[in-house]
Amino acid sequence: MLRYPYTGTIQRARRISTAPAAVATITGKEGLPKDTLLNVNVPNLPIVAMGGVRITCLGKRIFDSNTIIKKTDPRGKEYYWIGGSRVNWEPRKDTDQEAVEQGLVSVTPIHLDLTNYSALGHLRSWENLLTRRRR
Repeated sequence: MLRYPYTGTIQRARRISTAPAAVATITGKEGLPKDTLLNVNVPNLPIVAMGGVRITCLGKRIFDSNTIIKKTDPRGKEYYWIGGSRVNWEPRKDTDQEAVEQGLVSVTPIHLDLTNYSALGHLRSWENLLTRRRR
C-alpha cells in the first residue's frame, strides 16, 4: 500500500519499485511464517534521502467520528459505507506511519484475521436479540 499518490516521474517509479523488490527477494530466500503478508510503505522522497528500512507494526488512525452511510450499488442492492474523517494517528512507537514520517521504508507483517477476540463474549450476548428481530 502506498501512502502517497504517484507523481508520474521516473524517479518516483524507481523509488516505488526498489524497496518492494528488495523485500520480495529476501522473502523468497528467507520465507515468511504461515498466513503472513507484508505491507510495504515507501516515503515520498528521493532514494538518496531515504534512511533505510524499519520493521514495524501498523499505526492506528484516529477518526473524528464513525459515519455510517447507506448507499445503493449499480445493481440496486443496498450497502453501508463505514468511515470518518481522519484526524490524527495514535502516538505509538515503531509504527509504519512513524517510519514513513522519518523517511524510512516500512515493512509490516500482517495477517487477515481481524477478529477482536476479546469482544466475542460480550457480542455473543446479542445473538438472541438479533435473532428475535429477524422473525
